[in-house]
Amino acid sequence: MSTLYLIPTPPGDPDDMTLRALRILGEVRAIATPDPAATSALLAHHQVSAPPLIPLAAVITALASGDVALIGVGDVPAIADPAAAEIVRDALATGARVEPLPGVSVPISALVLSAMPPDAFIYLGRVSALAVAGYARERATLVLTLPADSIAQSLTGLHTLLGDRPACLVYQLGAPNGKVWRDRLDALAERLVTESLNGEIALVIGGAPPDAERIWEEDDILKALHQRLEDGESLKVVAKALAAVSGWDRRSIYALGIEDKSNEDEEER
Repeated sequence: MSTLYLIPTPPGDPDDMTLRALRILGEVRAIATPDPAATSALLAHHQVSAPPLIPLAAVITALASGDVALIGVGDVPAIADPAAAEIVRDALATGARVEPLPGVSVPISALVLSAMPPDAFIYLGRVSALAVAGYARERATLVLTLPADSIAQSLTGLHTLLGDRPACLVYQLGAPNGKVWRDRLDALAERLVTESLNGEIALVIGGAPPDAERIWEEDDILKALHQRLEDGESLKVVAKALAAVSGWDRRSIYALGIEDKSNEDEEER
């Protein structure tokens, strides 16, 4: 019975690899990777005489002939690449053994660095700021990943959706240029406008405050509508997002937006 090894890799310093992981990478029949260049560089750094590198789509076929290592680039495989979760299911269905190795996990490391409550948290994965709206009343700490090149804009959107909550950003964990920023969402958005970043950022956001269950007033809805429509979002998208956080029905918000637009048109005439 073949074994599928899930090998985490460090996001920054390659020396954070475990000795066991390096040994297994030199022993398996093949290494499946979503990023052959990054994996080759890591193996060369550790002078590992590696077996063939294969794409993720070839894992199940390769398992028929021997053990395979599924490597995550800069994180745990299923976290770094959600497609790995499907591969794990398929491997188990064939009767293969699946063994995850311990190692660096950027979301968990970011949660620890945030100093926010770790006893209850939700990992949302790679999502847009708008998608976080559905968790606006969630009391647990939120952990997610966002594109670094638009992080200031994302933080501004999150501030509009969630209010000015505490947050922690982790960038290039373990690398020489790695950074950790802790502040309120609004202050972080202002600070990062001048930063030139690439790749991804792990973001930790404090859970909803005790008063998050309050129903928004109409003026609150109109203010949020105006701000987001001015940013170029459609009324349909805005209505759905605000319904998740305001206690209002989506159709009611949409209707309010139509009415408000009609009133503005009347005033312009």
